[in-house]
Amino acid sequence: MKSDNVFVRLIVNGLAGGFLGVVLVGGLGFLFAGYQGFLNGAILGGVMVIVGGFASISTLENIGWFTGVISRYGQRHHSDKDDN
Repeated sequence: MKSDNVFVRLIVNGLAGGFLGVVLVGGLGFLFAGYQGFLNGAILGGVMVIVGGFASISTLENIGWFTGVISRYGQRHHSDKDDN
């Protein structure tokens, strides 16, 4: 899989998840309070999507850092040379 495809899929999935979050929370607000409830729910859903996006970005960065640490550890301690 090409790296470009991963980023496109990440963006598309993020947008689709954001749209669903806004619509679902907005729909719940519409059921309880009509049009004004829909607007408030949609705004709340958008805020939740943004906060969730920040959390997923930080998780991806932590995974990248951790895999880099493991890679450097493996290169340092498990070289192809014999210790004899």
